[in-house]
Amino acid sequence: MDTKKVGEEEVLYRGITTNPTMWKSSENRPSSAAFKQTHSLSVDREGGRSFVEIKENLIKNISSNLKAVAYFSAKDCFYNHMTVRPDPVINNPYHALIDDEGGVGVGKTSARYLAKVCKFSVLSET
Repeated sequence: MDTKKVGEEEVLYRGITTNPTMWKSSENRPSSAAFKQTHSLSVDREGGRSFVEIKENLIKNISSNLKAVAYFSAKDCFYNHMTVRPDPVINNPYHALIDDEGGVGVGKTSARYLAKVCKFSVLSET
């Protein structure tokens, strides 16, 4: 895992909380609200870890209960004109940030795109 840049082959993971706005019940999948941010979107890089390790790390680092873990490739972000940059923090060297190209945060169009292309694993039916 390159500490200076995120490669397009990397898989990125986003914890989806039990907040009802983060889940599209009619389609039983994450909603675009789970990816829309006025500040940079926080994700974890795979970094050679198993899904179990990634899930446990997300649970530990997110203060709200998780309903699911969504994942997508960095290539998906680059294809849709988003930037992805490493942002290691003290307790999480796998942390990264996503922004719309030329700005800070992820807008409605990019959030809809990520909600559409992501795969996910449901952790809780809550």
